Amino acid sequence: MHPQQSRIVRPGTPVWIWVVQLGRGRWWPGTVEALRPMGNQVRVVVRFECRPARDRKGAPIRVGVTTTAMRYLELRDGNAKGVD
Repeated sequence: MHPQQSRIVRPGTPVWIWVVQLGRGRWWPGTVEALRPMGNQVRVVVRFECRPARDRKGAPIRVGVTTTAMRYLELRDGNAKGVD
């Protein structure tokens, strides 16, 4: 996401966040918790969780909160119910 798009991102906005774990990167679903200005840039606090695709109602396998730059986020379709 381009940094100028920070105007359309608000707390509660569904996003995809790029998470690197053990040298492998993946897009995970998340929700914006807060926006924090740092100098001339905006950092975004995102809560993310990942569930296995075959077990949507089970417990998440990863849950976390992270602060990231806008370039590691993409908007999600909130009406897609997790299939976007």
